[in-house]
Amino acid sequence: MGGTEPGLADQIKGFGMDPASLPHATAIFNLPAVLIVAVVTILLVIGIKESAGFNNLIVFVKLGVVLLFIAVAIKAINPANWHPFIPPNTGHWGDFGWSGVMRGASLVFFAYIGFDAVSTAAQEAKNPQRDMPIGIIGSLVVCTILYILVSG
Repeated sequence: MGGTEPGLADQIKGFGMDPASLPHATAIFNLPAVLIVAVVTILLVIGIKESAGFNNLIVFVKLGVVLLFIAVAIKAINPANWHPFIPPNTGHWGDFGWSGVMRGASLVFFAYIGFDAVSTAAQEAKNPQRDMPIGIIGSLVVCTILYILVSG
């Protein structure tokens, strides 16, 4: 930071490009984001029961989209692409082979974060000690099956 590093514009010029010729994107106000936050806030202010109902609707819409994708894409399945099921590593970590499997597993892991959010509906359950584990494990099973179908 002593002033010896070139600025971004100088680095771009070093690659033989004119910084003025690059596309510019500016945003002043993200209206869709504001509207979504406002709707969610209103739902939370109205009450938990209405929020849970809206959440159920959104979950059914998302499931419908995933099932529609699977139904349309099932025609494009080519089992020849599954051989070899785990292609050999290219010599770089994460490029196919078992290191690629581990890399993919680490990405899919983050998709499963959030199932604990089911516990926020515990106060709506008649028997939370029995119903919550069933709901969490059931949703994990359904999502795992959908992940397998989509990846196929």
